Parts: sequence; C-alpha cells; structure tokens
Amino acid sequence: MLEHLTNEVSRKSFLIEFRNLENPLFGYKAFRKNNYFAINWLRVRNSLHSKAPYERLSMSRRRQINKALRNGAIMEVADNEKDIHDFSRMLKKAYSSQVRKHFPDIDFFRLLAWQNPEKELAKVFLVKYKDKIIGGSICLFSKESAYLWFSGGMRKTYAYLYPGILAVWAPVTYAHEKGYTHLEFMDAGLPFKKHGYRDFILRFGGKQSSTRRWFRFSWEWLNTLLCKFYI
Repeated sequence: MLEHLTNEVSRKSFLIEFRNLENPLFGYKAFRKNNYFAINWLRVRNSLHSKAPYERLSMSRRRQINKALRNGAIMEVADNEKDIHDFSRMLKKAYSSQVRKHFPDIDFFRLLAWQNPEKELAKVFLVKYKDKIIGGSICLFSKESAYLWFSGGMRKTYAYLYPGILAVWAPVTYAHEKGYTHLEFMDAGLPFKKHGYRDFILRFGGKQSSTRRWFRFSWEWLNTLLCKFYI
C-alpha cells in the first residue's frame, strides 16, 4: 500500500513526508523498503487535564500575558468573513520569510472553520487591539486533543502587547475550557540544543519528546545521498 501511494504521489510531488507517528518504529520496514529516510524530530505536548494551564506557565510568561491584557489586548474566536480575511493576510506576511512552511489559501481556513459546524474541526483565534487584528492562530481538534498548527503576531509593532504569546495562549485556554486533555504544537523542530521557537513554546508548560519523520525526495540522486547520510 505504501509503495502504491508513494508512486502515485511522487509523480506530482518533490517531497513526501510522514509525520506525527505515535510509535517511532511504526512502519519502519515498509518505509525503508520504499527508500524513505528518517530524521529525529521533537514534539511539544501540553497536558490540560490535571492542572489549569495558568499554573503550568513560567513566571515570565504569566507577567507577559497579564501585561498584554491590562494594556488592552483581547483574545477571541473569529466568527465572520472580514476577520478571517484580515487574519489570513496578517499571518501570511508573518510566515513569508519561512521558506519550508507552506501557508494555505484563505479559502482553506473558511472550510476548516465553517464547513461542518456541528463537529468541531478547527478554530481561528484572534488577538486584537482597538479592533485591529495583531495576532492569531489556527488550532485543529481531533478526539481528545487539540493541535496548534499556525500562530504568529505583529510582535515588533506591538511588542508591549505580546501578540505572539496571546496567539498561543488563546487556543490553550479554549482547549482547556472545552475539556480537551492535551494540546500539541505541530512543529517543535529538529533536536538542536538551541531552538528559538521550541524554547518559546516550552514556557507554556509543555513537555518535549522525540519522534521520527520519514521523508522521500522525487530526485533519486538526492534521496539516495540523504538515505546514506541519515541511515
């Protein structure tokens, strides 16, 4: 099955990636047989069920959140087309410098948020100041877990309002209030000792663990070289 899927997808794709596998050994033989190579990847997961999220925050993170809210920043769930559009423009600009990350079209967010209202699939969270969107995030929901997909804010223009921090804090508190047991950050990065984004999200009280991501490039010479390097 993996071989058939790989052949179909590789005709149109430069890179195939499998991620968020619960068991790092899952499918090992099948992946290797089909010339995939594995890279260790870190994940950060916040527990929401035994303590309130605020109790898990670092002291500096608590001060930043309290200061931002005192200064007039608010957090809310997007509920109209204009806010979705403004949020998408703001976040796309924030992600424009990150070459590896693909940022979906605005219609994708509309479908996630409103296509199936009776079943919670996703929410768009906004950070506003004087009715202007200065930050936000997208969170997915499945079974008992929430997954933070994209987040960002105008942290240079509104540094004293910490929009990037509130963009994460909004889905954390929402997931806790709705009874989800965990919130996972979907991209905590490679296991380098110093990693700015991972250090940032760990101050929300989560724990990191290691997993595998499997990759295969359509260029055979490149894929062969990387297989020799990583295996």
